[in-house]
Amino acid sequence: MKRFCLPVLALFVCAAAPLSAQSKKGAAVPSTDDYNQSQFWIGNFPEGQYVVHLSRIVAVAQHRYILDNACMVYEVTLITLGNTPTKFYYLETLGQNSGINAIKNVTDRAKELGAGAVNRATGGSIDPDTTVAKAYPNTNTVEFRVATLEQLNKMYASLLKAWQDGKGRTFRP
Repeated sequence: MKRFCLPVLALFVCAAAPLSAQSKKGAAVPSTDDYNQSQFWIGNFPEGQYVVHLSRIVAVAQHRYILDNACMVYEVTLITLGNTPTKFYYLETLGQNSGINAIKNVTDRAKELGAGAVNRATGGSIDPDTTVAKAYPNTNTVEFRVATLEQLNKMYASLLKAWQDGKGRTFRP
């Protein structure tokens, strides 16, 4: 039973993501990445802010994987001195970018239904494109979700550049 429930739950979570921030909110706001006068990388995300001193960064990784045969996860992991990893990610339902219209139509419709359910349940106060869903007790990471793969790639480039140059940067997806 557990083997069946996990993939189904993962599929529902992935399908609950709305179509896109652009279609929901009009024209997309371009990401910004600017130098700042500090020794900090600052990420300003819709659901919160992340600030890290550049000297505390130990490793930065970018990778992708399939979650429960339902979603492709594109992830940037930031390891700092201390014991709390930070993850930034973008979720894509498998088949979302498929050239097969039937698969695309089903995934698009599932996203619409999932977005509607989230909006009804939260009164529209939560953006499913950028809100992280966790299950207690698995809450020992700091996580930020971005609305597009392009935003994740720009965020990774900003973080890597700040760390390599030793100069602070402020990023906004």
